[in-house]
Amino acid sequence: HEAWDYTVKTGRLATQAAAPYKVRDGVCFYDSVHNGLIAASISGSKAISKGESSVIQAQDSGAVSVAYEVTNAFYRYRSGVLRGDTCKESANHAVAAVGYTDNSMIV
Repeated sequence: HEAWDYTVKTGRLATQAAAPYKVRDGVCFYDSVHNGLIAASISGSKAISKGESSVIQAQDSGAVSVAYEVTNAFYRYRSGVLRGDTCKESANHAVAAVGYTDNSMIV
């Protein structure tokens, strides 16, 4: 939720096209990146219960911040659906879930 709070405070959100993911440690500098909040706004955040059904229900109100564990499969990801079964329930990354299908989240 800290990312959403930051976005509310600054009124800025980087798009994937403007700030593609790069595998490296460091500090993010998004002040000079194109502001992706053109057709949307974020007014705040609230916590939801753990679990897929809670995420799906919360998406009726908008995007949901989802935490997940980066595993070895993540580093080989290039496009499409990422499937992994090695998660140890140790979240270390977050994305915005913006929709879902019968068998996957759209992030």
